[in-house]
Amino acid sequence: MLEILKAQYQSANTLSKSNFYNPQTPDVTQVFSELYPQSLEYFHELNPGFLFKVPKAEYLSQFSAMTVRDGALGFGAFILKNFQLLPNLSTHFFIDPKLAPLVPKNLRHMFSSWQVVQKTKMKISEAKRIIITGLMNEQILPSLEEIKRSLATLSEANPSAVVEVFLPIRNNPFGALWKESFIGYQVVEMIKDVFPNHKLTYLGHSDLFEHPSLLNAYCLDLMTSRLVISDNYLNHYMVSRGAIISSFASVDNEEKVFEIDLSFNHKAQFFPLPDCESLFPDMIFYKKQTPIRDYASDPAFRQLLSKNNF
Repeated sequence: MLEILKAQYQSANTLSKSNFYNPQTPDVTQVFSELYPQSLEYFHELNPGFLFKVPKAEYLSQFSAMTVRDGALGFGAFILKNFQLLPNLSTHFFIDPKLAPLVPKNLRHMFSSWQVVQKTKMKISEAKRIIITGLMNEQILPSLEEIKRSLATLSEANPSAVVEVFLPIRNNPFGALWKESFIGYQVVEMIKDVFPNHKLTYLGHSDLFEHPSLLNAYCLDLMTSRLVISDNYLNHYMVSRGAIISSFASVDNEEKVFEIDLSFNHKAQFFPLPDCESLFPDMIFYKKQTPIRDYASDPAFRQLLSKNNF
């Protein structure tokens, strides 16, 4: 792995500089407008990006490595479309460890894992400011039961802490049909149940990005599902300004092979793919049953992945 990392590290060749990346097609535009600002681009030496924005897998051969930001839908669709082509690529892919079951057994050597580790530690009870973030859509968020478990940690917060929420309502990123959703209302009511006597301050995009410092702030990230996105720009932005992010690791991975600093406050670590049972045979069975090529937008494919707790 170190030779692959070194080659990409020294090449300075990245997706962000490529003319083919981020085509302005309707499906790409829909997905990433609904995921804004969590889907905003950022840079580090090991080439972060979304496979869903790559129109042809062959284009990836020019990179020694890529850090994948897609969730299970985008990554799974990429695998289904390109599993026969992938052995011809020289690219090594770093994926969220939760996506490991989507990798075919014969291609495991082309994949490793990565995670973000924050260098500063702070308990939620010590925070002077609590910011609850998430995009309000059933496709993006985990189940209400899981959200309730996440919100339960707020009971440990200091009663004098300022509580702010950034919970914009979104349509389904994957799928053409608009569906009325009440999950935003339900989440706010759950927050009010935890803080019955607290005034909630609702943040817009400009409010969120205008603060130069987020020291003593604790960010409760509700987007713990890896179905739609596995790497969230907003978390990088907030931790780089001093916030603690609930969904980031706070301890080093014991198997780490390499790490790079992303800011003074957080780093990315790279390590072997975890051992797990492959879901790829079920994915192939699904593919043989459907004529659809737009797998990520197919409800049957989402159902297959949802059953496996991404």
